[in-house]
Amino acid sequence: MHAFWKLTVTELKLFVREPLAVFFILAFPLILLWLNGSQFGNEVDQLVPGYVALVLATVGLTQLPGVLATYRERGILRRLATTPVPPATVLGAQLVVYLIAGAVGVALLLVAATVFYDLALPRATAAAGLVYVAGALAMCALGFIVAALAPNARTANAIGFVVYFPMIFLCGAVIPRDALAASMRRIGEVLPLGPVVTGLDDAWSGAGLDLTALVALAVMVAVASVVGARVFRWE
Repeated sequence: MHAFWKLTVTELKLFVREPLAVFFILAFPLILLWLNGSQFGNEVDQLVPGYVALVLATVGLTQLPGVLATYRERGILRRLATTPVPPATVLGAQLVVYLIAGAVGVALLLVAATVFYDLALPRATAAAGLVYVAGALAMCALGFIVAALAPNARTANAIGFVVYFPMIFLCGAVIPRDALAASMRRIGEVLPLGPVVTGLDDAWSGAGLDLTALVALAVMVAVASVVGARVFRWE
């Protein structure tokens, strides 16, 4: 356990030294909030659930895969695999680091939206928490698969962003679903980020826990974790 936390602290220090990672996770959602909140301040309650989902997708698909693929490409994972530190400790430390980063990004977003745009917190708080945790794990599990399949860091980053950008727009993470065409909404609903946006929207509006969305995320976590564990390569 000591090795796990020591590795986690080291990875956190490395994370804060990456300006792009810090920007996309911590600053990008705030910029979107400022741009759209200034124009649609009375609708910020409809925007923020999507922005929370955006943070989770950013963590899992644009940051985590590139780091792991870089470590493998540079031989860091191979060297770690020969040490007494179990492989699960290495991957677990990465997961904790990016879950912390995502939580900080969401916290900054909620504080800014509350202070400047009078955001109402989720009416179904417990439901929002469950969907958030399931969504964070699902996005990170997908990120592990990308990292496992990509031959190098450049490819991992490319795959992550190719999946990320269409998904955040189609799923309503950037543009509210009501503003999308019906055909695009249907596509977004079946993409991995779709259940996250749906579940958070329902929690914020007071509709309660969307069991379909939660089950979809739980299945996604289970399947992606198994696939990721099977295909992950240390070198």
